[in-house]
Amino acid sequence: FMRFDPARCTLNLFPSERFSRDYYKRLQDVPIGEGVASFGEAAYLRRQVITEDIQTDPRWSSFRSAALAEGLHACWSSPVLTNQGELLGTFGTYYREPIAPSEMSRRRLHQAAALIALAVIRDRDIHCHRTLAEWHHSLFVNHPDGVYEFDLEGRFQRGNTALEKITGYTEKELLGRHFNEFIAPGYRELTQKAFDAARHGAARHYETVGAHADGYRYHLEITNFPVTIEGEIVGVYGICRDITERKHQEASLRLLQRGIEASPNGVLMADASQDQMPLVYANEAFCR
Repeated sequence: FMRFDPARCTLNLFPSERFSRDYYKRLQDVPIGEGVASFGEAAYLRRQVITEDIQTDPRWSSFRSAALAEGLHACWSSPVLTNQGELLGTFGTYYREPIAPSEMSRRRLHQAAALIALAVIRDRDIHCHRTLAEWHHSLFVNHPDGVYEFDLEGRFQRGNTALEKITGYTEKELLGRHFNEFIAPGYRELTQKAFDAARHGAARHYETVGAHADGYRYHLEITNFPVTIEGEIVGVYGICRDITERKHQEASLRLLQRGIEASPNGVLMADASQDQMPLVYANEAFCR
């Protein structure tokens, strides 16, 4: 089997104990095209190409010496194609003596190429799925926010390191337990409603209050969304962020604003980050 490289438009012989190292190296980066042995032409024309005698076939001029040194005297090649016509490579059978194929041999060559196409597609799909799984795992593990997965009952199935830091609980301590065990009592109904919406197909972004392992309360910003596989919702993903510091800053700003608004002294504010320093605020006392 010679695998097709679409980026370079070349064929590369797949490693096999049947061929010497020299022959393997010679059949690397072989361009496809008419007159390029039987394999290059089969790939180019997308049809079987039969070389009954390598010694006399002009298409083998560039590869004849390597083939004869290998003891190869005939080569029947068939393109390996997907059902959509995508070229995956070529499959060839070699013979120690010059020989022409029978109709049965041609059919078997075609069938072998079809089976190889299925194997290549399966291998490619497995590789693709593995790559996607690794990407997903990397995103899950390394995400700076807490990332976790619930079953449809709301029990933790897994969580990342950031979630452990936010909640104070290890992943092992979280697994199998309902999320509301880690939510402040006054916010459990709100959190449950958001989860119920997600498990029925609607993403939800909301704020709630968590109960830390050390006993204190902290503010959370959460996004929940359904996990759908083959059209069926099988779980709920969550992403959370500790916004306690932001909440404290917002509260301090509101307190400062109320103090400024109630001050008997006039207060005027300008934006020093802009040219001309435009005025952006004046309290009621200033406007009197």
